[in-house]
Amino acid sequence: SKAIALKECQNVTFRDITLSQCGHFAMLLTGVDHLVIENVTVDTNRVITFVTANAGKLFGVDVSEAVGKTTAEVFDNEEMDTVFAKALESGTGNVFTEETEGLTPMGAVRPLRMYTSIMSAEGKCTGALMVVEDITEIRKLEQIRTDFAANVSHEMKTPLHAISGYAELIKGGLVADEDVKP
Repeated sequence: SKAIALKECQNVTFRDITLSQCGHFAMLLTGVDHLVIENVTVDTNRVITFVTANAGKLFGVDVSEAVGKTTAEVFDNEEMDTVFAKALESGTGNVFTEETEGLTPMGAVRPLRMYTSIMSAEGKCTGALMVVEDITEIRKLEQIRTDFAANVSHEMKTPLHAISGYAELIKGGLVADEDVKP
């Protein structure tokens, strides 16, 4: 596979690129603002020709010697292979999404989301484009939302149970009329 990885770049243009003997072609892009891709041609030998250190950082792997190796050899990530295969086999411009895990610099697991779609020229599939998103913050916010909803539910149930209990006592006639205040 051929892969290009960029992180936090602006005004990036890929124009008139031919990649030989490469199979899957991937672009791992995070935080890229204004990307233009024109006239990119790829064939099928599945070897990385270019990858940035930032792509390695997302997955917690050393990419310093990645050129000439396949994405499977470098990233050893089944989900990455799966989402590439889905996109390439589809032959459509549909976006395929897969979640996986990478490693932080401290070795902790972090959630990643991969978006992949094919690239084509003149109706022919020329490779696949992958965008990888670190979704750690999204997961933290989802957990906060879940915890908040659980706490609110619990806090609302406590007074409602008391009110419901008092209502049952009144309804059951276990409370004298003079003790009930309007």
